[in-house]
Amino acid sequence: MKKFNFRLQTVLELRTKAFDDCQLELAKVQNKYNQTVSHLEYLYDLLAKSKKSLEDILSKNIDFTIINCYKNYIAKLEECIKNQHKIISDIEVELEAKKNELLEAMKAKKMLEILKEKDLKAFHTELERQDKLIIDEIATNRYKKA
Repeated sequence: MKKFNFRLQTVLELRTKAFDDCQLELAKVQNKYNQTVSHLEYLYDLLAKSKKSLEDILSKNIDFTIINCYKNYIAKLEECIKNQHKIISDIEVELEAKKNELLEAMKAKKMLEILKEKDLKAFHTELERQDKLIIDEIATNRYKKA
């Protein structure tokens, strides 16, 4: 009996590999995004703690130099937070691009899978037709002999 052979199997395998690669790239970008967001949260937490420490120092009327250092530190943290927001927005754009790539790879793969299913169905239909022809021929030959 003849075995089913999908004529575009290598293309399907390539598209499946491309889809898997896109999934991996998306996961890497998603991980990068999560790390930058957690770093931003850390910076916000550090900023809040620094402002609280500065308020405590201001209430105790400590040295002006320490107060100035805290103000400079807080300004630097705010600048880091702005930079982190820019990094996050850049990563969000990259993440959206990777999602689109993944979607396109999934569509290409799905299209070939559907084509493979249609070819397999046609193959099975042809096998059934050939089996019926053989059975008809056997029945005809037996009828002629009788």
